[in-house]
Amino acid sequence: MKKSILIFNFLFYYFFLFSQHHDDVLVVINESSSASIEIGEYFQQERNIPNENIIRIKTIEQEECTSPELENIINQIQNQFDENNLDGSINYVVLTKGIPHKIFLEEFDHNKSIVVDSRIAAFNSSFNCLGDSIYIYEQENSFYGTDNNFSFEEYGYFLTTRLDGFTVSDIKQMIDKSFVDYNIPDPSNHTIILDLVNLDSNILNFFQNSMNELYDYLSLEGWNVIKDYDNSPFSEQQDNVIGYITAGLGPYDHYDSNLEWSPNSLSFSGVCNDAYTFTESIANDMGSEGKYQLAHYIKEGAASSRGNPRITYVSEHKSLETLMAYFNTDQSFNLAESFYKGRSSFFKNQIYIGDPKMSLNIGMISSDHSLESELNDIAIFPNPISKQQNVKLANIPSSIDELNITILDVTGKIISQKQVNQASRNTTILETSNLNTGIYFLELSFENEKVNRKLVVH
Repeated sequence: MKKSILIFNFLFYYFFLFSQHHDDVLVVINESSSASIEIGEYFQQERNIPNENIIRIKTIEQEECTSPELENIINQIQNQFDENNLDGSINYVVLTKGIPHKIFLEEFDHNKSIVVDSRIAAFNSSFNCLGDSIYIYEQENSFYGTDNNFSFEEYGYFLTTRLDGFTVSDIKQMIDKSFVDYNIPDPSNHTIILDLVNLDSNILNFFQNSMNELYDYLSLEGWNVIKDYDNSPFSEQQDNVIGYITAGLGPYDHYDSNLEWSPNSLSFSGVCNDAYTFTESIANDMGSEGKYQLAHYIKEGAASSRGNPRITYVSEHKSLETLMAYFNTDQSFNLAESFYKGRSSFFKNQIYIGDPKMSLNIGMISSDHSLESELNDIAIFPNPISKQQNVKLANIPSSIDELNITILDVTGKIISQKQVNQASRNTTILETSNLNTGIYFLELSFENEKVNRKLVVH
């Protein structure tokens, strides 16, 4: 009886803590899209988002909508938001695949706001977010460049991202590789790539100066930074990539699929039209222009991305504040906060992909860093897991050349064992799909040191 009570108390405490990370997140699902439903419900389950934070709308399952249809979408969101009494409790909005991301204009004007996500970010606020004639510089973003963390109460709008990609499985993979406070004890073990591609000499100088400034900052923060300014796509093999920042005019061939992406990785694209589509067949029909769509980064394993669905000014691609915030080792800003810190005007034509609360917990390893803490730094994801789902391990320190992994139940009975014989920063898959619902422990051991990590199957 006491054991049952202890298990219940632990489960309650565990899920209570886990849910606190996302209880201020609103998720919008398009009930006309099976992909939107599956992704939205999966995200809710994995992040333990309250039911009242789930908004279900009905709209077209297309990537582009008219202004009247956008008004229909926003009205549905606002009505359910009011019905669920959510005013004052939400800071973030997450849109799902199957909800339009572009607004159709009869005559294209790159000064006009055409991103659905920007308009939805302004619902329930004093901003005008409807109509064809909203300009990208019409509303200043007061959160731009600040040192503060975000709240709707202070800034009067919502930080909005979306869960999108070519396929549902691509997007679930992205969700599974995203964590709140992902621990990186030593940033020098993670690589950030700065890549300039297909730029004429004048624009190349503009971006190169920005990249050099970013290189100096990231290097001082302790990251392993690689510059690739040869004006062609990056093609080297790299492991543990936490950031890929590229700028170019396009069209050009996308880099080879040779990067091993770390959990919580950020792909940051400064290329026009790189968020034009999240439909693989359309991207394939676009020829070389379709090879650098954001969805490719997500498919290859990136945990987030940022880009533009239309042609925009070259200066709009420069958002050093975003990268300096996300990779800052002194103060933690989550993904959405980092994106909006680099956004000078509110209605910019930019799209942000990923879990808005994804964040890094960065700290250099000291000389007396213990083996126990190194074992505790190993990433285990997803956790909790659903039945018939496998667990992945990443961020295994190079100093551990033989990791022993044992799965035990709450009685201490050994369920399975595995040995990783070579130190690897690549993701290791642990077979857990046969586990029943309950609490388990992963015993990670190396030499004479061992730690137990909790694993919940629900």
